[in-house]
Amino acid sequence: MGSTFLEMSLRFEDNGKGHNDMALRWNGRIWTCDSYYLRLDPGVLQGDESNQKVRLVLRRLLEQWLVALKQLQDGGTAFLPYDFSDQCTGWLQCQRSGDSVTISRGWATVEGWSFYPSDIGEFINHVPGFQIDGPTESTGLDELNQAINRSLAEVD
Repeated sequence: MGSTFLEMSLRFEDNGKGHNDMALRWNGRIWTCDSYYLRLDPGVLQGDESNQKVRLVLRRLLEQWLVALKQLQDGGTAFLPYDFSDQCTGWLQCQRSGDSVTISRGWATVEGWSFYPSDIGEFINHVPGFQIDGPTESTGLDELNQAINRSLAEVD
């Protein structure tokens, strides 16, 4: 898949509340979520809950997305978390086939407090109970990497 443009981003949009201030945008749709667990992440600036910390944790999260895609083998699956809530988490499931990736948005009962956005660990390879609950789209691996890099460039 050559030079198509994938409209996808994950952004912190500070509204001063710590809730409904993160946005996953994907091909004309928006899913809002909270920065709350990014603020509480003890892996970055422990004890700090500032907007700067949210940006640092978001940067680490997006960098982990890029590493997961770089390591993704043909036929393999990677899970990219974007929504950390009390009783569930939101994910993008990415299944690679050659130079293409099929992306499915969904959720799992893995609680947002049970792991840190700055260190998603083994969840990158397997998310217990993942359920597709939204659009599925195929795109090029390069296009997905470019979209994530655009989000990274907008973090600061």
